[in-house]
Amino acid sequence: MKRKIVAVEADWHSNNRYGLLNPNTFLYSDDNGRYRTSVVPVQEFLWELRTQNIEKLKELAGKDDIYFFHLGDPAQGFKHNTEYVSNTEINQHAIVVSNAQPILSIPNVKVARFVIGTEAHEGIGGTSTRLLYEAMQREFPKIDIEAIYHGFADIDGQTLDYTHHGPTTGIRKWTEGNQLRHYCKDIMMDDLLNGRTPPRYIFRGHVHRKGWETVHLEIDKHPFYVTSDIMVVPSMCDMGAFARQITRSENRITNGMVVMEIVDGNMYDLHWFVVTRDLRMRELL
Repeated sequence: MKRKIVAVEADWHSNNRYGLLNPNTFLYSDDNGRYRTSVVPVQEFLWELRTQNIEKLKELAGKDDIYFFHLGDPAQGFKHNTEYVSNTEINQHAIVVSNAQPILSIPNVKVARFVIGTEAHEGIGGTSTRLLYEAMQREFPKIDIEAIYHGFADIDGQTLDYTHHGPTTGIRKWTEGNQLRHYCKDIMMDDLLNGRTPPRYIFRGHVHRKGWETVHLEIDKHPFYVTSDIMVVPSMCDMGAFARQITRSENRITNGMVVMEIVDGNMYDLHWFVVTRDLRMRELL
């Protein structure tokens, strides 16, 4: 039996005080010293979730190869200047690297792809992701690591189209999934009209929500239909003031990773290592 594991995360937003933060990160001080960063409660929750997910991933994979994909925005950037852990580039980079190290330290990680996301978070030219790529190449020379904008991967015949920006999951419960299906169908039809086989799986990040839809298209030759799944991968970041504003006070948030098992060239199982929380303060008055 030939088995491969695909693990996908998105949107760490390292250096956001509500983003992923390894508590073992050491930052630089102005007096040339180093200090261990402090974490707020939601960062403790996110790191505990991340640690549990890595353990689940290791247990699921066993000795089989792991392919890791990060869908962009590993850093917060310096656009929203009220939500920093630190206001220096070097400390932001230190947090990004410290967040990446635990998952790439799994011995059977063979491939890692880091997608360049939003310029407001990444910096011009994808600075945060490119610096992360260079640091991880030096630290893990045996892993095949790349930093890209938009990828198309074939893993034992299962094709993955992955990048950062894509559709939202919907702004109303009764329209949830509509944009995902239309977006997915557009990609499928474009490929078919241009003589290409559509990707079996489409992964997107950016919107900090969880979504999954399946689209079937009929065609006039064997196997007479084509299927693609589109998945929006949730973030590893909580909501700050800006996020509450642009989501119009979303009352729930989901965090975690998506893991696929590919066995003998077929998708055997899909695992959502996620937790959904209600953000409202409930009280009995």
